[in-house]
Amino acid sequence: MPPGHPIDLRPQLRDIIHSAKKRGDPTIPSALELARRWKMIPRTINRAVSLLIAEGLLTRKGKKLYVIQSPLPRPTPQEPPFLIHILAGEDPEWMRKLFDNRNCVPAFIIFSDITQCWALLEKVQRSSCEGVILAIGPDMTPPPTTIRLLKDLIERRIPVVSSQPIEQCNLVVSEMFNNPPAMRQLVEAGHRRVLVPYSSDAPLKLFPKLSGISGISSVFEDSGLAPIWEPLGPAPSNKRLCAMLTKHVSGKNGATALFCFEQETAVRCCEVARNLGMEIPANLSVLLALTTSGRTPGSQPVSTWWLSDRTGPRLAVDLVVSQIRYVRATGRMPGPETIRAEPVFIDRGTFGPAPGQRAAPSGPEELWQNRWPFDLVQRRQRIAVSNTTPYPSASKARADEWLALELDGIFNRQSGHEHGWLGGLPLLHMPRGRQTIHGVPFQIAGGHFSVKPDCLVMQSRHAHTSRGRELPAEVEVKIQRKVQAFYFLHGCGWTLGQKAFARYQFHYADGTLASVPLVAYKGGQTSRPVGKKLPRGNIQDWWPASHFTQFESAHARHYVVTDGGDPFLYERYLYTLEWANPHPNKKITRLVICSDPEAEATLGVLAITTRQFLPAAALPV
Repeated sequence: MPPGHPIDLRPQLRDIIHSAKKRGDPTIPSALELARRWKMIPRTINRAVSLLIAEGLLTRKGKKLYVIQSPLPRPTPQEPPFLIHILAGEDPEWMRKLFDNRNCVPAFIIFSDITQCWALLEKVQRSSCEGVILAIGPDMTPPPTTIRLLKDLIERRIPVVSSQPIEQCNLVVSEMFNNPPAMRQLVEAGHRRVLVPYSSDAPLKLFPKLSGISGISSVFEDSGLAPIWEPLGPAPSNKRLCAMLTKHVSGKNGATALFCFEQETAVRCCEVARNLGMEIPANLSVLLALTTSGRTPGSQPVSTWWLSDRTGPRLAVDLVVSQIRYVRATGRMPGPETIRAEPVFIDRGTFGPAPGQRAAPSGPEELWQNRWPFDLVQRRQRIAVSNTTPYPSASKARADEWLALELDGIFNRQSGHEHGWLGGLPLLHMPRGRQTIHGVPFQIAGGHFSVKPDCLVMQSRHAHTSRGRELPAEVEVKIQRKVQAFYFLHGCGWTLGQKAFARYQFHYADGTLASVPLVAYKGGQTSRPVGKKLPRGNIQDWWPASHFTQFESAHARHYVVTDGGDPFLYERYLYTLEWANPHPNKKITRLVICSDPEAEATLGVLAITTRQFLPAAALPV
């Protein structure tokens, strides 16, 4: 365990849980009893217990701990396993679990130098390999012989996923410092001069573009920021931090934000700044960018962009399995894809607009608070409640009243692929099949391994074509029945203004129609036009940026997409919309989905469910 990291007691607790299951006894010793037995402080035990509760292995009632019965085992896949060769500098044991869960047989090939790849790839070509993951560092340039062998594998319909850009290969790239969202956030908030203190230069050597060494421009300069680099040396004193803040933050042209990639430095700078009378974030915003191999540091009091070291390998496995399944299904090789290992933003209230910039407008009581709680379990519970709390009318519906609309004929993109959803990034970790969201059963098509379109993206100023065809500005869905209510599962991107950018039109059999405009909820707008009343928002951008406030109202609610229920690994936002038909006894012939091709905001639709209007004779007595 690296110095400064807390002891992870989950393996020992899992052994206790396993023994309890074998005995058939649901109880295990309390955290206090374990602390006495292992001679540790209870806080260390409670941390591991909280993580296992979040994983669904334990539950707590008072001070007592109980084992949760394991879910039913997954059925054995009918298709033969995927044979994948992993060319990497190490053999992490945790990756074997990823392959096991995805019906893969991995063959790890360890090398210490990139020049060994030629012989290794020759070995792969003579095997029954179906996919290759090539994990190489930024300073390891493959020789021409290696690139030729990789192209030969691709021509034989063997997908190759690499961590560095190689022609015709799939790419899994980190967005932490290559295309950092932290820089975009600083610019959007009006910051221009940024103080960057550091006590270790390890990240600077690992990511040369971060500091602009090797004769290249830094990511700060590329974003229009002026960085003030401040080397602190190991274990800087409070006096040293105080002198640094006094020198660079005060004055007319002082720094308005402090950016760190060391957790301890960021936390200590916050404390010293407050002791100097600086208000955070009113006078100084503090932002941390952190890459760790374990779980997110849930207790740090600093707003953080966090990326797990394990995100990239997991995406690489999913991508190569997806392409192998495509080859098996079609006999063709799919085009290369780029998937980005995206960090998540943890809002701790230390980041805000630069002094003099207008703050984002405050909302009414219906606003969902974006501020994340420190406790991992509390955050997961909050999301579970948000995703499952039903609409009042939906909770009264009977099972035979629900009817999911068949949308395969109008789907035009694959949400789980690059440029398949709203922008260049895919919508990952979205559960598929029949899913109950806000009390409504939705039938969500496709999946990460699907070869068919699974979503509808409408035309806008940002979205133009899909698979060589122009995106539609109007789509029609046949209904031909009486309906009590419609429920939409959808999302939107590029919501830069609070105005209607799309609408749902409901056409009745008598020639009349009803319409519901889609309006982004305060989509970054900071001022109200004189004499104009802003329309009421009913959807919000799918991106978890601080200036996109997620909300819930009587007929619109947000749904959080996470990585297996863990928002600290992945967080995106979809919305459900409820439209109650004011004339349920009138037949609706068709639903028309319209978008404004000149609007910035873009609509994406995943599923639509109706609640049918049943005649009195069909209702139970």
